[in-house]
Amino acid sequence: MSEPLAVGRDYSAVTTDLIHKLGPFIAAMTLPLLLTACPDVAAEDEGEEVDETADETTDETDTGSESTTGDETETGEEEPGESGDPINEGTEGQDEETTGGNEEIDPEAEALCTTACELFESCGQDNIDCFESCVEYFGGFSDDQECLDAGKALTECIGGLTCGEVEQMMLEEPQPYPCQAEQEAACEPEVCTVAAGVGEESQECELSIDCEGDPLYSVECDAEGCICFEDGAELTTCALQEEICGSSDADLIYTCCFG
Repeated sequence: MSEPLAVGRDYSAVTTDLIHKLGPFIAAMTLPLLLTACPDVAAEDEGEEVDETADETTDETDTGSESTTGDETETGEEEPGESGDPINEGTEGQDEETTGGNEEIDPEAEALCTTACELFESCGQDNIDCFESCVEYFGGFSDDQECLDAGKALTECIGGLTCGEVEQMMLEEPQPYPCQAEQEAACEPEVCTVAAGVGEESQECELSIDCEGDPLYSVECDAEGCICFEDGAELTTCALQEEICGSSDADLIYTCCFG
């Protein structure tokens, strides 16, 4: 794979992210264990401590960061894993906001994503961008029925798990772990490396994306504008320096390069 920054200067900061273009269910297994409030897994002795700590924190101070703690406390109080109903109202609101741009996504896949993401949220993993990642994964297989069906089977399997089984799947133990067969049958995701460099000036930056099997695209920006490169060769220019340097959104690379 090519170096993420094909053309560059000395930047004051460089960050690199690895993006797995798959639903968050498999990607989550490559991250630290996120089950911090799973009703089925959080031990009976620990559950009350989490609620008490969250209540004390909320009473002492009212800050934006504590709103997350409050959400986790609410998840613990609802105990959806024990009732067998993982549906959470917060996820429903998220779905309404994100489904508008997914008209071409298979309706069955969309419904499976909703169910699986509601389960993840009920297990304390509402901090991952679940629904959007899930439908994006299926969108990548819109012309591949075999991969689409395999993805549906995996997502349906995950949607029917308990929080304890989700943890087993993440840890991949004991084997065979839940949904292992469906996971192994699912199509491999595309992997992209995104790199961002920031210069001394506010509109001086560079952003690149390197996806397996695709050319390396990068943009180099300063106050006068941005230059798009394909595998190190200049492709075109654009005037998106404020947007690119202000957000480091990899999608802006394609906007700059292809309009």
